[in-house]
Amino acid sequence: MMSFVLLRVVKVCAVAVRIVRTFFDTFWLRFLFRGNGIRYGRKCKAIGIPSVRVSFGGKAAIGDFFYWRTGQSSTNVGGVGSRLRVGPKGVLTIGDHVGMSNATIVCHRSVTIGNHVHVGGGVQIFDTNFHSLKPEVRNAEHEDPTAVRTAPVVIGNGCLLGTNAMICKGVTIGDNAVVGAGSVVVCDILPGEIWAGNPARKIR
Repeated sequence: MMSFVLLRVVKVCAVAVRIVRTFFDTFWLRFLFRGNGIRYGRKCKAIGIPSVRVSFGGKAAIGDFFYWRTGQSSTNVGGVGSRLRVGPKGVLTIGDHVGMSNATIVCHRSVTIGNHVHVGGGVQIFDTNFHSLKPEVRNAEHEDPTAVRTAPVVIGNGCLLGTNAMICKGVTIGDNAVVGAGSVVVCDILPGEIWAGNPARKIR
């Protein structure tokens, strides 16, 4: 009987700690959003503290019921943390009911994520090459940032991006598509299709 009571007490304490942690993490997330000029909707919530930076001139907007998990203990698939980077000319738009776990988004031009999108642990979404593909530019003492190729990324409504998937620049993923875990997506995916692999290919 005593062990049963003790177990119940431990479970109640664990739930209480989780509630308190979510409250403070959510408060801090909203503080980061406001400090970076990010517009966000209702019921934005977080577990863990992500790294957020929007450069001067960059724009970001996040819809209602956004849920962001950060840190190894925040999700069953692990991961090192979440990062959000928007460059001076970047425009990031995230719709309603979007959940992300230890995801990284880098937006130098345009990243658009629709409604009801699930972004799995360790997913990376980039709209830039980061460096020029030309060695003479890349190896210069001061690399010209205008020589780096960028292209918009669009992720439609209802998509599922599996753990550790990478979505590269210029990719459009149609509504309700699924990207398998560990996939590297370098071309467009039509609505409702399932893709996986490196590079990702259509499965069905």
